[in-house]
Amino acid sequence: MQIKIYDDSLHAHIAASYHNIGDVCQSRRDHNYSSALDYVQKSFIMRFNIYGNSPHHDIILSYESIGDVYRLQGDFSSALDYFHICLNMGLEIYGDSPHPDVAKSYRNIGLVYRSQRDYSSALTWLRRALAVLPPGLSCNRTQILKITQILEWTTQLLVTRMVRTSPPTIQSHSKS
Repeated sequence: MQIKIYDDSLHAHIAASYHNIGDVCQSRRDHNYSSALDYVQKSFIMRFNIYGNSPHHDIILSYESIGDVYRLQGDFSSALDYFHICLNMGLEIYGDSPHPDVAKSYRNIGLVYRSQRDYSSALTWLRRALAVLPPGLSCNRTQILKITQILEWTTQLLVTRMVRTSPPTIQSHSKS
């Protein structure tokens, strides 16, 4: 529909539609990651042709979705690459000001480390995510709750791992 309206030209709405289709493919029960990746990459190419190489919120969204697909596929190295690009672009756009895009990048990097079972690194990145979320915005409350919940789960995983891997204590039975 959008392509007919905009005559197959470059348009942000078409790019957004491709992005949304990719998100739907990614979240389906059958985990159609290859189709998801095709659509979000198509969205990225269109957005790149619209906005160029300069940092832009929509470009960040595309990189983020590509990183998400790679993370879900278990390609953690590629996912980290894309999430770091998002982070750097967000920092370039927003600077030191707290912003949800920057927080999301920190969170996504934390999720990759969590998926890799590097819980200490995951906690570091997740704490950074909380630190840069402006608390006054109502839309951030949900994100704060999600990140806090992920932090709690990750802390539990770290503690469980530490308990499992700690050496057994030797009890001495001395007769007195």
